[in-house]
Amino acid sequence: RTVIADLLAKLGSAGAAAVGFDIMFPQPDRTSPDAVIKLWHLDGPLRDQLSALPDHDQVFARQLEQSDAVLGFALRRGNSPDADPSAAHLPLQKSRFIYAGEAQPGWLHTFTGAITSLPQLEAAAKGNGALTFVPDGDGVVRRVPLVLQIGTTPVATLVSESLRLALGARNVVLKSAGQDSGLAELRMGDLRMPTTPNGELWVHYSLPEPQRYLPAWKVLSGEFDPAQLAGQIILVGSSAQGLMDLRFNPFGVMPGVEAHAQALEQILTGHFLQRPSWAHGLETLVVMLGGWLVGMLTLRTRSVVGASVCGLLLAGVLGGSWYAYS
Repeated sequence: RTVIADLLAKLGSAGAAAVGFDIMFPQPDRTSPDAVIKLWHLDGPLRDQLSALPDHDQVFARQLEQSDAVLGFALRRGNSPDADPSAAHLPLQKSRFIYAGEAQPGWLHTFTGAITSLPQLEAAAKGNGALTFVPDGDGVVRRVPLVLQIGTTPVATLVSESLRLALGARNVVLKSAGQDSGLAELRMGDLRMPTTPNGELWVHYSLPEPQRYLPAWKVLSGEFDPAQLAGQIILVGSSAQGLMDLRFNPFGVMPGVEAHAQALEQILTGHFLQRPSWAHGLETLVVMLGGWLVGMLTLRTRSVVGASVCGLLLAGVLGGSWYAYS
């Protein structure tokens, strides 16, 4: 934790607008002096010398108090057998949610609890956001949540919380799409982010770009240009395969932190993918009318005519969908 504190201090000195940790800190640092004393059963002068050293988690907490940083927590459903019961409690909320229109708790992805960082770290940090994704059935992360909920209580995510902290905002407005229609958008000050009814952002992934990344060792050693980070939202995460934070996007495998980063990039550039609320109804109507037309043609004309019209309709649907997307 002292290394993480040093990293955070250097990022702050470089002028980072906010630092979001795609990392959890649910247990005490095992290398802290008190932990080492207990592990090694030390006594005498060496024990006294180690006891005089600062606790590593306290060093990190003090740095969090001086920094604009967001810690992460993991949401869970039911009782996880491998979860540490001592770390399971409701996360501290640093943001305040306000509904514009009717509340839509039935649409948000719902969880029963969370694994959070240590209470002293949570209290010291200025932001606290969920790291949880809700992938599609094929395991691909196509949407990044901006708001989730525990029970009926909305909670921020790493993306929305990092953005809120960088903007210096306190309130997060959840605009309803209408009676029992889910969410339409999320607002922070003058910034508006269209969402799915479930409070997620469609991610328009780009191909991998190495310039998005800065190795942590370069920051710790001072081998970087501070101007590169000034005014930026910085996300700290892992890309090592053994740490099991690799995800799938439509292009292949990516570090999980990149999904958060690309979502933030889209928001800051005002680039959004939107699926209108009337899209499902239009699709249903097109399928019904197209099926009726092909069926009537097949009954009244030769099958080759019906097949040809069916092919043209499918080509029109595919072409129209691609045109609307592009």
